[in-house]
Amino acid sequence: MVESSAGAGVYLSSDIDLDVRLKVVGVNGRLPTDHVGEDGRAELRATFQLFTDDDEPLTSEVSSSSAAFEDARGEWNETLFFPLKYRDVSADARLEVKVWDSRDLSKDVVVGERSVSMFDENLSLRRGHQRAALRLRAKTTREPLPLD
Repeated sequence: MVESSAGAGVYLSSDIDLDVRLKVVGVNGRLPTDHVGEDGRAELRATFQLFTDDDEPLTSEVSSSSAAFEDARGEWNETLFFPLKYRDVSADARLEVKVWDSRDLSKDVVVGERSVSMFDENLSLRRGHQRAALRLRAKTTREPLPLD
């Protein structure tokens, strides 16, 4: 810990001996129509994995439970823990997010994905609510749909 002139403590990530955790709130917006049932609903789950900038995995994949997606909204409201301490996360670490269609667990179908860096341009750990637009995929292709 480094003492600032105002008496407040400033911590380096290398000082933090806590497990990396992520609060997963939900997903909002439109889904490709082939992921939504005739009733306008979908069943979604999300996976998260930490990587280095060189695409080397830092952790195994961590998964949320399934959540109902209805009226352009799905909510998880759960906290996930990674098998990694904050002190072991490098400044180039990124979080890969994938949202899956979980209606048929025998088929792995990605609805959308996004990669977000763990640290901002000032090398401060991102905290608080973060929004990330998913790159959506149609069920009939494994390629991402173009961004609007």
